[in-house]
Amino acid sequence: MKKSVFVALIACAVLIYANAAQAQVKAGRQFLNLNVGGVIPLTKTDLGDRKEIIIKKGMALGGQYIYQLTPVLGFGGELNYFAYGEQDIDSHNMENKAAAITGLAVVRCILAPENPVHPYLTAGLGYGRMTTQTRPIGGAVWGDTLTSEWRDGYYAKISGPAFSLGMGVEGKLSDTIVVGAGLRWFRITSIQTVDHKIEFHPGEKSRSTQGVAITASIGWKFGE
Repeated sequence: MKKSVFVALIACAVLIYANAAQAQVKAGRQFLNLNVGGVIPLTKTDLGDRKEIIIKKGMALGGQYIYQLTPVLGFGGELNYFAYGEQDIDSHNMENKAAAITGLAVVRCILAPENPVHPYLTAGLGYGRMTTQTRPIGGAVWGDTLTSEWRDGYYAKISGPAFSLGMGVEGKLSDTIVVGAGLRWFRITSIQTVDHKIEFHPGEKSRSTQGVAITASIGWKFGE
């Protein structure tokens, strides 16, 4: 992966100086984008006898601001929300649901700014948090209260550094409206420290969650 990222960065550096006069995307242009789609969880939880993904696919919603420093290279920020579906774990008589949020500083590299429809690559770094809840099902109850309400689950307090890599395609619908589609991998990690209030298992140094978001986007472009 490191080699692929390096090659992509070299390609961006070359494209920064190419086709600037013909570019559909111009330096100084700004974008406000709304992204809507789905998220697929990738992290498996150790259930003792096996490892299993304990949450279902869900909804992804995000907003992004980008300022084009050059026709190829843009910088900005984004806020993303992921709501995962409820997943039954029949062997444990439990049901899980989760939600996550990330706030990232992002860099975007447009690979063909001279074209009306152009592919792009993105990378982001910032902060993320994921909360998970669990409840008994199938007639099971909590032992201390004999009830079956939602409670904080195993991954209830993942919060810390967040990182993302993505790709997509974008094109103009009008002089001010752009539409597109994208795919993005993301990861949120909790690192064990003295001040971090999270219950790690013995010998566990960190805990993380990752997923893939597939979204459609619509945006407003302004400025020059």
